[in-house]
Amino acid sequence: MPALGSMIRTLEQLAKDEVSSMAVLGRSIMHDNALTSRVLRVANSAIYNKGISQVTTLSRAAVVLGFDVIRNICITAKLLTSLLENKNMSPAVYQRLLKLMAHSFQSAMLTKMMLADYGEELQEEAFIASLLYHLGESAFWSVAGQPAEELDGLLTNCDDNISRLQVSRDYLGLSFNQLTQGLARSWGLGELLMKSLLNPDERTPEVRTIFLANKLSDVMSDSNASPEELQRRLRQCAELMALPITEFQQRLQLCLEATRRLSIDYGAKVLLQHLPKRETLAQLAPSPQLVPRVADVSILYG
Repeated sequence: MPALGSMIRTLEQLAKDEVSSMAVLGRSIMHDNALTSRVLRVANSAIYNKGISQVTTLSRAAVVLGFDVIRNICITAKLLTSLLENKNMSPAVYQRLLKLMAHSFQSAMLTKMMLADYGEELQEEAFIASLLYHLGESAFWSVAGQPAEELDGLLTNCDDNISRLQVSRDYLGLSFNQLTQGLARSWGLGELLMKSLLNPDERTPEVRTIFLANKLSDVMSDSNASPEELQRRLRQCAELMALPITEFQQRLQLCLEATRRLSIDYGAKVLLQHLPKRETLAQLAPSPQLVPRVADVSILYG
């Protein structure tokens, strides 16, 4: 976690320094060979490489894709590595962390897809805000050790999300949301994340999108969720995008497939078991047809 926080602070400082070149970004991460490899693999994925030739260096990737995109790919790759490669967890806690990280990654992809008509800078900022929305809880499960095992045991007896939130707050003395706020302030994670944490009901498109993407991800990952609840969230998302619900469902199916592909590109194949499948979605919320699999899922993201 300290390495993740240090890297994010470095990238945020570069973002605020207008004279920083793309080469500076490359030099800030190229000492980490594994990270560099993952960043390039993601940069060449169908989501980001929109018909251009393969990029083979970070500096070239930064020029082609832009600073904001490469910065957020770096943050995502480092986050997944830092949290998922920690081996000092019980199997139960590790599975809880995997499920939460899959939820966060899916929410981030949904957020980006739902903001496709907005500028790239806003899309990228919202993607990271959604990805880090549960950072406090993710960090706790990853590094807390014995306390994490104790809380995991308490939560297994909870039947609903409200009771889980209350048990967590009672055990920790604060909510996971407050823990995320503390990390966001300490690491300088940006205004949009803080705004979405403090004022989730704000009606600006980006905050509303982050909120609904998380709620839809919640429903899709809950085996006990009702088809009625899923339909309600689908309808809300479709209305926000001003789309017929059937068209939104088709875009959602493609987004689910893109998320699974990108998790592999990030080296996080272990998340696949907890990511929703588009076939499952089709069973819970039937639409006129399951859209064909396509190679170019970049059409979802502008």
